[in-house]
Amino acid sequence: IGPASVEQAQNIRVLLNGAIPEICNPLSGIIAAKHIGRIVFDKEKPSDVIIIAESVGEGAPYADLTDVGCIPLSPLDESQAMKFLQDMTTLIHSRY
Repeated sequence: IGPASVEQAQNIRVLLNGAIPEICNPLSGIIAAKHIGRIVFDKEKPSDVIIIAESVGEGAPYADLTDVGCIPLSPLDESQAMKFLQDMTTLIHSRY
């Protein structure tokens, strides 16, 4: 995933057992990764965006941090990945 690959993305669904260098201005969806180097929003983070990571370099307040080992190992088939993302979305929403 490149630095601008999620910019202005809607309904994005990303599950990566690895690092994403940068997330910039997604509009909606859920992104989960082991590590995110940098999270940037030019304005306020949209309420329809959920970002989950085990660690974040810059912009950590935009993410929901999870325990190390929580992001599943790849490869998952599409239905398993979607179930994980849906379960994480439910968990995050239950916190608020």
